[in-house]
Amino acid sequence: MKYFSLLFIFCCTLALLAYPSQTQATVEEAAITPRVGLVLGGGGAKALAHIGVLKYLEEHQIPVDFVVATSMGAVAGGLYVQGVAPEKLENMVLSVDWLHLFTDTTRREFRGIRRKEEDRSFPLQFTVGFSDRQFKLPSGVIRGQHFMPLLRNYAVNYQEVQHFDDYALPFRATATDIETGEMVILEQGDITLAIRASMAIPGIFTPVNLNGRVLIDGCVTNNLPIDVALGMGATQLIVVDLSDYSASIENINGPLGMVERAVRLMIRNNSIDQSELLRTNDIHLIPDFSSTKVATRSFDKALDAMNAGYKAAAQHANALQALAVDNATWQQYQQRLRNQHKEFTPSWFDLHNESDLPDDLILTTIKTEPGEPISLSQLNDEVERIYGLGYFEQVDYRVAWDDHGNSGVELHTTPRSWGPDYLIFGLSLEENFDTESNYRAAVSYLRTAINKYGAEFQTDLQIGSEPILRAKYWHPLRRDARAYSSVRAGLVRNNVNYFLNGKLASRVQISRQTLGFDLGTHWKHTADVRLSYDYGTGQARGLNPITEQLEHVNFETAQLTVSTLFDSLDSVHLPKKGSFVELNYALSDKAIGADSNYQHLQFQYLGAHTWGDHTLVAGTHFHSTIAGTSPFYDNFSLGGFMNLSGYEYNEFSGQHVAFGQLVYLNRLPSSRRFGAFPMYIGAAIEAGQAWERSAQVQFSDLIYSGSLMGVINTPIGPIYLGISRSSQGRSGAYLAVGRPF
Repeated sequence: MKYFSLLFIFCCTLALLAYPSQTQATVEEAAITPRVGLVLGGGGAKALAHIGVLKYLEEHQIPVDFVVATSMGAVAGGLYVQGVAPEKLENMVLSVDWLHLFTDTTRREFRGIRRKEEDRSFPLQFTVGFSDRQFKLPSGVIRGQHFMPLLRNYAVNYQEVQHFDDYALPFRATATDIETGEMVILEQGDITLAIRASMAIPGIFTPVNLNGRVLIDGCVTNNLPIDVALGMGATQLIVVDLSDYSASIENINGPLGMVERAVRLMIRNNSIDQSELLRTNDIHLIPDFSSTKVATRSFDKALDAMNAGYKAAAQHANALQALAVDNATWQQYQQRLRNQHKEFTPSWFDLHNESDLPDDLILTTIKTEPGEPISLSQLNDEVERIYGLGYFEQVDYRVAWDDHGNSGVELHTTPRSWGPDYLIFGLSLEENFDTESNYRAAVSYLRTAINKYGAEFQTDLQIGSEPILRAKYWHPLRRDARAYSSVRAGLVRNNVNYFLNGKLASRVQISRQTLGFDLGTHWKHTADVRLSYDYGTGQARGLNPITEQLEHVNFETAQLTVSTLFDSLDSVHLPKKGSFVELNYALSDKAIGADSNYQHLQFQYLGAHTWGDHTLVAGTHFHSTIAGTSPFYDNFSLGGFMNLSGYEYNEFSGQHVAFGQLVYLNRLPSSRRFGAFPMYIGAAIEAGQAWERSAQVQFSDLIYSGSLMGVINTPIGPIYLGISRSSQGRSGAYLAVGRPF
């Protein structure tokens, strides 16, 4: 027994001596297991080079174990870890409308019916907040309203992913806390919001409020987060560095250029600090943009940027090839990365409405239901329509989880920080370089969300050829605002012109004071039906062309009107798609307060279709006094650029008017580069006439006109420059700013 005990102790001792050696071997084996981290730096449009690097890695079967990214690098990296192939990323950046992506203006077809009515009747172009006797502006030029749906198209299907480690490739994005100045590592929650926060360039993109912190672009504190990648255990780094290391000041132009240069220096310095952390085996890729002149704003040079990234990777082919894997391992990597998409069926839907507007006003637009698979196109359209109401700084949806772990959709509406009161400025001009010009300069005060129903009050002041002072109170009759009422009052002045052989013979100035009421309903931001009553008093002053005597006439008007319209045009200034149809019947009768008994019927149509760089616009309008005889101050008029070009503004008038036009526009390819104003050349054919009596109406009397024109679409509206000639030999040249249709 004694010998047996000694033998047992001896064996245990050997085992204990052997154990540390085995443990040490295991640690050493783990230490040499490669863990490749991909670091993608920020750089604006230059960050599109990341797609080229990813393309090279995939073509040569080089996998990575995780991705860390900043700013625009977070876009490429965040989409890649969600399974978006480099080829798909390439197609996306080459086909996307960057100008639309980096603006927050709602496409007109998605705007509310109230906002559409404004731009039909008023030359609106620029809006600022105005409350507490001071002007207010957004906290950033771009709020990302159109950028978010693009990102969410790839993220909404990952309802099971709450932490970024749960993706096929773990992901980290960096941002900056604007209050503390600290770097923030984003590693869980909503990956789309994380990407958006990481790229919130100060003063350009609005900050993102995430988890109680106000976040801006990660480039401010760490544009090349190598330290974050090392903290995740990388044994090998592939670093794509887009920092501007040049010291030249030759291209600095003005104070803004100096500010931009200072920001670049700050980013360069923190990138240099990070680069010093690189080890000898790490691969440092610096794409060369010198030959293609790709800059941070050169989104029109997306292909050049991607090629630069691909070439940078190819220059380190030997080092990268050492990380390549065999076919079987690569197939497993691809399958794990690409097969993350699942059909998302939310188990619940919740609205987080931060505004004072009623929830019903928002929810009436939403057709997405819990328990049904999400249609991304439908949900994106619904979000755009809510945003198009004109009350919100941002409308966004995200995947979230309740306390039981069930995933659903949260819709977030954030009211405008510069509202709810606004000043809106506008300008329109028509110059024929011959007799006179017609212009309208306008300012409008709009107060929204007056009460819990979302009522509005608006006052308009317009000076120029047709001065206007008017006020309107609009009040929904339902919480979803599908039915509404309004009361209007206004002072309006316009001219009735009499021409003889193309020359102005006399002019009568019409002044009106009006009061009106409306009851109406609208449907899906597109259709509107209303019943209106308008009463007014007025004065007509001018020279009678027959008696050649100065006359002064007082009159009273009263009309009961039924109107219906359908409006899906993308623009009233330069339409490229959609249509506008309006039918209007008006009754003037002494029994309701008018001086004269007559009835008007009006019809208008305008439609546009675009294919490629070609746009065709067709329009027509008919106006007729179908009973009685309307007084001269209520007659219909015709004449002016794109309203029978070659003739003076409102040169023709009568009880009956007919007009039709066909316009062709071709967009110049050179104007498609990012940041360039769209430019067009085109031609128009028009036909029209005015008659005083119905018995005179004959289409053989139509006057025809043809025009050639150039158009440039600017922030203040389209600018038209054209020449025209009519079938009667009349010709003209025009400069128009604003709405010619």
